[in-house]
Amino acid sequence: MTSRSRKTTIWERPLRIAILEILEKKGGRITERELINKLMEQYKSVSKHEIYAELMHLEINKLVYVDSSTPSNKVIELLTAKRWFKAMGGTE
Repeated sequence: MTSRSRKTTIWERPLRIAILEILEKKGGRITERELINKLMEQYKSVSKHEIYAELMHLEINKLVYVDSSTPSNKVIELLTAKRWFKAMGGTE
């Protein structure tokens, strides 16, 4: 049995904040493909796994909604811009 070490990447600006900023600039809705392309332009070393982990974190904290009614191209929707501080671990 081999043990996998989890690679943690540290950026100057957190990935989840970049996701929220992109969503706000796009009027609150963006396709998954477009979001991934924009993030890969900004963060050259980001993996899809890291992007999905951040999206899951944002969805659990009710900051975004991921509509998977069309699995080939999901739509990510910003729920509320006033709660961005929760993305960084804040509480209400």
